[in-house]
Order: sequence, then structure tokens, then C-alpha cells
Amino acid sequence: MNKLPVTVALAALALLTGCTPLASIRPLVEDGEAASVDPAYLGLWKDCKEADATDIYEVEKSGEVAYGYHNLKSGDEAGEMRLIVLSGNLFADIRPNGGVVPGHILAKLRLDGDRLYLSFLQEDEVRKALPHELVGSGDKKQVVLSATTAQLRQYLQKAPAAAFAEEAVLCRVK
Repeated sequence: MNKLPVTVALAALALLTGCTPLASIRPLVEDGEAASVDPAYLGLWKDCKEADATDIYEVEKSGEVAYGYHNLKSGDEAGEMRLIVLSGNLFADIRPNGGVVPGHILAKLRLDGDRLYLSFLQEDEVRKALPHELVGSGDKKQVVLSATTAQLRQYLQKAPAAAFAEEAVLCRVK
């Protein structure tokens, strides 16, 4: 297999995702497999830890199985998200807008009333278990997962708690 196109795609993905430490070049879920949009996830959300948080994210229905999101303050940080249940846990395949190669940011989700908990994959644990490439150098180095969709799902179904970062908590804006 010619590795040059893969390397170019990985480099483009690293540029696309910017400060995101871990992304995948393959999706976790496609439209035909995604959970239907749940109205409980729609609305306005902000970081619970920041009392004066000015970044507010709007999550809207963007199809039968897709959610659209964007930052109301900046207009940036927009994209789509699809959800899938694996072994009783809910996971998000977050696809930021822009870039040459679509990137997939993977997170475990749970909703508790007006609080949405997101836990992103940890680079150190995932690098031990899944195929990946390192793109960039120095402070700009990024891990990009090259695992297949099946490999991603298999890993997430059995992933240890250490595979996920501390939960980020978003609060619904009323």
C-alpha cells in the first residue's frame, strides 16, 4: 500500500482538528447505524465550571440521526455529531466542519437532567491499543487514529476507565 496518501490525509486531519489531541480518520458511526435524534440533547449548552462562561453552544437537529452544533459567540467551532450505543454506553462521533479530510472526535456521553457529561479518549491509553500515526512535530504533534470503524467499536466496548479523560460538564442554558 502506498503510504503517501495516508500521510497526507493524516497531516490534513491534524490541521483540521487544531488543538484536539486525538482524532480518527474513520467514523465511529454512519447515518444508517446512528441513534435517532433525542430532543433531550437539543438546546443551548455552556461549561458548568465557568460561572461567567461566554461560549454558548447551540445543538440542533440536523437530520433524523444527526445533530448540528456551533458556538454562538464566535460562530466557529461548528460541525455535526452522531450518537451510537455500544455495550450500554452512549458514544458521540463529533465531526468538526472544515478541512480537507473529515475528522472524527470520539467521546463517551451521558445526560443527567440539565447536565451533559463528555469524556474524550485519552491519548496515552489509546496509543497502546489502536493503530495510529503521529503527525507534526514538537508542540504541534498530534496522534491520529487510523483504526477501522470495527476496531474503534471493539475497543470502545471494552475500553478501561483510564482510556477516557475526566468528564467535561456542560449545563443547559435556560
